[in-house]
Amino acid sequence: MHKFDIQYLRNTKYYFNTSVMHNLKSNFDRFFLITKSVFKNRINMFDNFFDYRNKPKLSDCQIIAFAITGESLGIDSESFLWGKLKK
Repeated sequence: MHKFDIQYLRNTKYYFNTSVMHNLKSNFDRFFLITKSVFKNRINMFDNFFDYRNKPKLSDCQIIAFAITGESLGIDSESFLWGKLKK
């Protein structure tokens, strides 16, 4: 870090109590409700955008909520996120 960059960090407040944000299930539930409310006019009763011949294991809204949850927790790799879910 350059000595000029430190002037911007002096007035920055850091919040270290972020344990609530690291609960994967609670974050997923929040983002799933938000996803359903945003796409409420575009999804069917199974929370999918289209009708599929075979019922998928996860709905489209659930997949979007998982992606948003991973990004909010700082997990950039989706394979790492799915690996955390398998545990």
